[in-house]
Amino acid sequence: MLDRKHSAGGEQAATPVDAAAVVLVRGGDSALEVLMAQRRKKASFAPGAWVFPGGIVEPQDRNAPAIPGLDASTACQQLVCQTEPHAYWWAAAREALEEVRLAPGLDAQTAREIFAELGDDQNFADLLGAAGIQGALADMAFCGYLVTPPQSPRRYATRFFMAACDGEPQVDGDEIIAARWISPDDALTAYADGEFPIIFPQLMQLRRYAEFTNATALLDWASSGAGLPAAPGDEFV
Repeated sequence: MLDRKHSAGGEQAATPVDAAAVVLVRGGDSALEVLMAQRRKKASFAPGAWVFPGGIVEPQDRNAPAIPGLDASTACQQLVCQTEPHAYWWAAAREALEEVRLAPGLDAQTAREIFAELGDDQNFADLLGAAGIQGALADMAFCGYLVTPPQSPRRYATRFFMAACDGEPQVDGDEIIAARWISPDDALTAYADGEFPIIFPQLMQLRRYAEFTNATALLDWASSGAGLPAAPGDEFV
């Protein structure tokens, strides 16, 4: 159940739930595509929309090991969190693995093999760690913090990351019904034609990403922190 607090207008507003998402990018110096996934049409949040793989931060993400090279104090300041910043990196990677069977630092076949091993008695962090994903996690660039507006019945405080990846996605047809690589320009064109439903934050992100001509330039921009807001507000930023 979502906690609630009073908004400025006196109404009850849901307290945002911590979440993480990852913008997977491919194309190198010659092209630019991002991986987007379509939510099922009966989903409680953003039904039918094309989004970047992501979801809420789970206890297992917070219990995952620290990421080598990630300074916790600096990361907390960037992510605007009090403790356990590593949990957001792990959550973003886990959600990508669960939703599209891809993960930064892993080829598609290895990612699918790891997903197949996941179960009630298997810890995803142990499996990903055994595959040597920690270095790739450390290279995931924090590139945005979006908070669902107060009037939304479901609210999320989502930290976005960006990472290079490749391979064809797979979906289970339940929570995610489709996934595809697409250029930001093509996604925006399909959205304008009414063929590619996108919610507001992804629309703003795609417009920004469309300013870049290739994946290398976009990843360099994300790694520089140039696109980060000075501080998040209660609206989408």
